[in-house]
Amino acid sequence: LLREAKYPVIVLGADAATQATAKAIERLLSDSHIAVLCTFEGGGMVSAKHLSSFMGRLGIFQNQPCNLLLEKADLILSVGYN
Repeated sequence: LLREAKYPVIVLGADAATQATAKAIERLLSDSHIAVLCTFEGGGMVSAKHLSSFMGRLGIFQNQPCNLLLEKADLILSVGYN
């Protein structure tokens, strides 16, 4: 599904904050340029070398770039968000 999506978005929540998940996200971003959004508690999961994929945090001050990305997304991969 990720390969077929034109505008995929990854949403990282607090429960994504594990070493295994961080490594998996790192591998995924190394092979693609998927936009990543984080919840307030899910921040810090995107490494410095992939900061160009990090589009901000959801739910803070009506983050318009995040809202626009979610509206445009044709696939949302939610990790650690419950």
